[in-house]
Amino acid sequence: MESEIGKVIATRSGHARVEVSQSGMCSHCEMHSSCAMGTGGARIIEVNDPLGVSVDQHVRIELTSSGLVGASFLAYMVPLFGMLIGVILGFSVPESRNELWGGLGALLGLAIGVLASRLMGDWFGRQGKLTPTITAVVTDEERKEYDNED
Repeated sequence: MESEIGKVIATRSGHARVEVSQSGMCSHCEMHSSCAMGTGGARIIEVNDPLGVSVDQHVRIELTSSGLVGASFLAYMVPLFGMLIGVILGFSVPESRNELWGGLGALLGLAIGVLASRLMGDWFGRQGKLTPTITAVVTDEERKEYDNED
């Protein structure tokens, strides 16, 4: 399970917006669609809030391992499959320039795969399957220990 510590900046019934400092995980996360840039390179993430936290509290947010694997699959494998299908279809065109059609098929398949990945990510996000959840309110001592680990 991946976890981050951040500061609650807004709340609404069952959800919160949490500002976390940008980490190396951000570069390979499908959840970037639920993030927005905050101050100083921080990320603002929309999360589930089963605890009913308040603004300015520091909290631990977690994404389950299955959510992380699912997000990674959407981000990498769906576009790759789209590209491979495009290449296969491109090379199956009965023309003398198979490489041209294979390349165009790859580009078109990749574009369709990226679009499909984005649409599926948005749908799963609305279902709450790829949304991080607040698991605990963090004390100042825990936050300092977490900051020292980075």
